[in-house]
Amino acid sequence: MPGGNVHLVVVHHGLWGSPENTAYLCTTLARFHGGVATPSSKLTPPESEATLSAHADTHANAGADTRLVVHNSSANAADHTYDGIDWCAERLVAEIYAQITALEYDEARVTKLSLVGYSLGGLVVRYAAGLMYLDGVFGDRTATVDFKSRPEAASLSTIATPHLGILETGTTFSKVAAFFGGRILGRTGTQLYLKDRSWIPSKGSQGMCLLEALVDDRFAFISALKLFKRIDIYANAVADLTVPYRTAAFEQHDPFVLPLTLERDPDFPVLLTSYTSKTPEPKSTWSKVSSKLSPRNLPWILNPQRIPFRFPLNYAAWLGLPILVPVMIGLVLHKLKSDSKVSNKRVAQFEQKYAQDHNHPPASAADEMQQKRFARLLATVEADAEESLRELGEDFVDIQPKTPSHDNINSTPTSISTTANNTAKSELPLSDIQNRIASTLNNKAILPQVQKHLAHFDDVLNAHAVIIVRTTTIDAHKKGIPLINAFTHRFAL
Repeated sequence: MPGGNVHLVVVHHGLWGSPENTAYLCTTLARFHGGVATPSSKLTPPESEATLSAHADTHANAGADTRLVVHNSSANAADHTYDGIDWCAERLVAEIYAQITALEYDEARVTKLSLVGYSLGGLVVRYAAGLMYLDGVFGDRTATVDFKSRPEAASLSTIATPHLGILETGTTFSKVAAFFGGRILGRTGTQLYLKDRSWIPSKGSQGMCLLEALVDDRFAFISALKLFKRIDIYANAVADLTVPYRTAAFEQHDPFVLPLTLERDPDFPVLLTSYTSKTPEPKSTWSKVSSKLSPRNLPWILNPQRIPFRFPLNYAAWLGLPILVPVMIGLVLHKLKSDSKVSNKRVAQFEQKYAQDHNHPPASAADEMQQKRFARLLATVEADAEESLRELGEDFVDIQPKTPSHDNINSTPTSISTTANNTAKSELPLSDIQNRIASTLNNKAILPQVQKHLAHFDDVLNAHAVIIVRTTTIDAHKKGIPLINAFTHRFAL
């Protein structure tokens, strides 16, 4: 591992995920900037820690003042992501501290820290940033950690992250998913569906869900977010069935359900630079019928060409769908329920250990532990209050922000331009909680450094795995390689 100054980049995968899902991103990022990976990081074969180190020695950045070190987190692999965003973040922070300590052992000093989260991982790194802020890792707070490095909060990036939680679209699938998701995805499912109310910012006030607490200025999370020099939000404009545009880009409305004229980035055509509304051309009855019957527009369950396997495996899989689908649904539900039970037991053990470590009486350990833990995250420090009020301005002093209208919310993506203001009549409105979250994250008086980057993949069934190149052996996922290249080029060393 390199000595001297280090820019440590920590990458976290999504729900049900593993470091293999973010291996391509980590490998590409390290190689492009002449960086190295931590020994435990999963990389895309044939790349390894040794090959990256050899490449770094001959790279143009070999003599730079600061060297890049990428860490592909393994703290919350597989069913550990069911344990809740908060517990996942606690484990991630412990892992980050271990990596910083190891780098210092090799006579390095971590001068910059960047966090990258894919899908659920974006929420985990936002929570983790709040924990590190409280520990004095960055900012002007008194440090409570053992290592000497006090890195600059360089950048925080999220990729296809459900910042507003899981949206309900009104479809039967959405309703079924909402019913089961909050019940069989453990603590995390409860948080993603905004069903938790354990976060009490002050005595006597009403409890709020974790995702709203992440943007409430009475907690530390938003204070931590303000410190990052860059905040980059990557979202799929279309075809993300898992984390749709509105929640990934924290927007109230989705313009991409209507006809638009798209302008693409000339260097990275997968990214949009602008979009404008356009009036659809009138179609004849025959054109409408033929369009609906076209294999290109058929749902995947009726179109073997949209199944992500090569011919003839796609047709074989399509013929077996009447048997495979019920069996797979049953197996998935059984596994989710089983994993959720294991997760609940694990969380109970974590809470018990936390209570013991903080000398709470066994009888009231769980409740008191949560109260103490939440109180630790309150950001009502008198020394910060005056500065916060100056930043927010008198329009944002009210600690219970009103639900904004679409006209007064500053929600236009910073890195693209748009004149599309129309919305689909069938679009379900966001909840009051989701509107409040979107209002804060889009508020330039609070987070002026937020930049949004919208990916637009053609002919993709579900872009959620594509945007991260989750599996390099699947041809459909490889369509995301240009997006990863754009991310690495725009990443500031």
